[in-house]
Amino acid sequence: EVEDRRQEADRQELSERLAALRAELESVTEAAEHRIADQCDELQRRIESAQEVEDRRQEADRQELSERLAALRAELESVTEAAEHRIADQCDELQRRIESAQEVEDRRQ
Repeated sequence: EVEDRRQEADRQELSERLAALRAELESVTEAAEHRIADQCDELQRRIESAQEVEDRRQEADRQELSERLAALRAELESVTEAAEHRIADQCDELQRRIESAQEVEDRRQ
């Protein structure tokens, strides 16, 4: 009978310890789930923030490239216009020389 009481007390103690361990496991699991969910939320915020930064960087790059293209187009237009004037001036000069040479030739004859 003493042995039965001792075994019953041991079973009761083990049952209480098991219940306490289950409660602790549930508490730890719940805390871990919250911590993991918070970490996932933070990671998602970081991903979105990084994407926003990348989007802004790409937009800035596009804007810079657009401005550079506009500047190059303006430069090309300016250079083309200057070349057209230079060529026209050279054509006029050649025409005057041809006419002058023709006048000299006409006077010789």
